[in-house]
Amino acid sequence: LMLVLSVVLMVPTAAAVVGFFLEEVADAVEAEHYPGLAPAAGPGLSAQIGDALRFFALVVAVNLAALVVYLLLPPVAPFVFWLINGFLLGREYFQLVAMRRLGPEGAARLRRANAGRIWLAGTAMAVPLSVPVLNLLVPILGVAVFTHQFHRLAPAP
Repeated sequence: LMLVLSVVLMVPTAAAVVGFFLEEVADAVEAEHYPGLAPAAGPGLSAQIGDALRFFALVVAVNLAALVVYLLLPPVAPFVFWLINGFLLGREYFQLVAMRRLGPEGAARLRRANAGRIWLAGTAMAVPLSVPVLNLLVPILGVAVFTHQFHRLAPAP
């Protein structure tokens, strides 16, 4: 039961943990690689709570739907799991990083416009999140990767 729960709760846990150090990691990446940027304003608390609740509902709905695939096609279950959770991780990490500079609506527009690239980066995160101990570093690296992704994809200020 613990093994199953740890796998199922991987994405919500990674998303929750990122909230503790998102600003510090993103600020460090920006200071090193994007000097001269104004400090990020960040979204308000209500926007963060609303985004977190929408993300939680999406995680539950998508993983419940995926459960059917896991049960019907066990050999492809790990790949479906990584693809689905890659989508979820990419969506959430990019949204959190982008909201710091664009607000919720601007971040969502930019995320939708670059969905494939963001999904691919999220999938690259989902695979190592499945590996014990390595999964402890992935949220920090994920914030750094998505900070770079944001600056590559965002319109010039």
